[in-house]
Amino acid sequence: MKQSKTLILCLLVTLFLSCNSDDDATLIPTPNNAPNTFEIASISYENCECPNPTWTAEWTQAVDPDADSVTYDVYVETTLMQANVTVLALDILESDLYEADADSHFTLKVIAKDIHGATTEATYYYEYN
Repeated sequence: MKQSKTLILCLLVTLFLSCNSDDDATLIPTPNNAPNTFEIASISYENCECPNPTWTAEWTQAVDPDADSVTYDVYVETTLMQANVTVLALDILESDLYEADADSHFTLKVIAKDIHGATTEATYYYEYN
């Protein structure tokens, strides 16, 4: 009987010492927010006497409210021009526009994405001759 009491006492002491105040806290995951809205600021055309003129698309920064890093994927129509762009501009060759089947107009889409995959997009319709 004395051994049973000693064993129960040891188990209770072990149980008491193994408890931690953090055990009662429930961890609630913080939701990930998408990058804030941004705008395509401009699309300009460099008309040069070169074999492949260039279009330049520029956009404003998409700030992530969670302070996650943001990269940009740039599309002309449905064709991906470049993924994971880290700057706020991209040069697009005129020949790439033709490959994207954009011969007199195109829709430029820039998708801002954070490291967790949340996205925000901006589009710009552009006509040219």
